[in-house]
Amino acid sequence: MFSFSPFHLISQAKQRKVALGSFNVFNIEMFQAVVKAAERKKSPVIIATGEVDIQYFPPELAVSVMKVYAKKTDIPFILHLDHCTQIQLAEKCLQCGYSSIMFDGSQLPYEQNVD
Repeated sequence: MFSFSPFHLISQAKQRKVALGSFNVFNIEMFQAVVKAAERKKSPVIIATGEVDIQYFPPELAVSVMKVYAKKTDIPFILHLDHCTQIQLAEKCLQCGYSSIMFDGSQLPYEQNVD
């Protein structure tokens, strides 16, 4: 089942006293492999993409694949954009249906990063 809440998966992992794996994928085959591994382990999972992956696995495609697999599996998972440095990309991924985003402002001046 596709979970729109990362907090739900984190809470589940805490209750079960297990780690919640996060795996970066940059194509459909890697997405499939992560879901299959999670199914074998009966473990929720975070499926992540990064800015560099977007050129090969655009947000619209990643979300479409996610929706297909959400119907095919009982394993909860989320789709996460990892270390995003572009606000426009973060907005696009949210609009497409990503579950969560980690915005990385580490390259910005300190004051802008804090803001």
